[in-house]
Amino acid sequence: MDAQNFSQLFKIIYDKFIAVAKIHGFKESNIGFSEFLGHEHDGRVRAWKGGQWPNAQDCLLIADKLDFDLKWIITGKEELLRQDQPEGKPVQDGETAHLLQPIAALERENDLLRKLLAEKDKRLALYERLLPEASPSFPDVTAPVALGMGAAKE
Repeated sequence: MDAQNFSQLFKIIYDKFIAVAKIHGFKESNIGFSEFLGHEHDGRVRAWKGGQWPNAQDCLLIADKLDFDLKWIITGKEELLRQDQPEGKPVQDGETAHLLQPIAALERENDLLRKLLAEKDKRLALYERLLPEASPSFPDVTAPVALGMGAAKE
């Protein structure tokens, strides 16, 4: 890992932020990440994305809020995530960190599908409400129909 450029580490950090952004109520953007860390604008995030290393306070914030190991943030070496995580919280390593971005994409796709389903339900309800008013009464096609074919007349 290039010791002079933070952008490679930032990509991993940002992918993890994207994976947890909605859970914490933040937009999946540079500004959302800045707000997640308590900053008013995204200047620092843009600088990190461009390769500039964060200051010590920001390294601590990133480590604390996203459960990254501080040594990893500073050096790019050692364990990716803290080893003192609460029980039941999985520790991610380099083998699983690459999955954060596809997971975030799937979460966005699921949100879109939920919105589309809700819109379909609204349209269906409107259609069902307007259908009886807009068209004449139709016979109940689910009721059995006596065709009288082959039936004896009395």
